[in-house]
Amino acid sequence: MWNNFITIALFLTSAVTLVTSNPTNPVCGTCNPVSGLNHCDPTTSCINTGAHFHCACRAGYKASEEKNNVNKQFRLNMPNYGFLVFTPENT
Repeated sequence: MWNNFITIALFLTSAVTLVTSNPTNPVCGTCNPVSGLNHCDPTTSCINTGAHFHCACRAGYKASEEKNNVNKQFRLNMPNYGFLVFTPENT
């Protein structure tokens, strides 16, 4: 009986970890914290690059199907983070 409980607990923990670490819709939103329109995913950061705001998204996220369009999104290798995807406002 106790072994069944441990097995079920481990299964549920694994399932929750899998769901929270791999979102089903990896789309990076847009942000503008000044206007209160921050649509970045909660796991990202809304950053100011000087002239524009960008969502800094984890590797694997994308702004749109236009993955080669640097006006929609671009990817940079960031030390200690791997690659981050950046998307400008209104993407």
